[in-house]
Amino acid sequence: MISEEYIAELRLYLDYGEYFVAEQVGIPTLYSQLWAYSNGPTLADHAFHEFSRLRVATNGDVESLHLWGTSVLLMDTFRSASQES
Repeated sequence: MISEEYIAELRLYLDYGEYFVAEQVGIPTLYSQLWAYSNGPTLADHAFHEFSRLRVATNGDVESLHLWGTSVLLMDTFRSASQES
């Protein structure tokens, strides 16, 4: 289970407490998917991604999605990226 303290610390490393650049933390980007839905560039095609929440993966998620890593790795990656900027 992810604690409120974990989320609060993670938000410290986000721009304005909610935005991040996916490439900086090794998370797959979403803008290529946006192009597929919009048939080309839109105003939503930019580097920033919005953090909304974390949740525990379901069995279906584990079976169907690319597994990125642990919550410890996620925090370490965001810490590292914030120190580089």
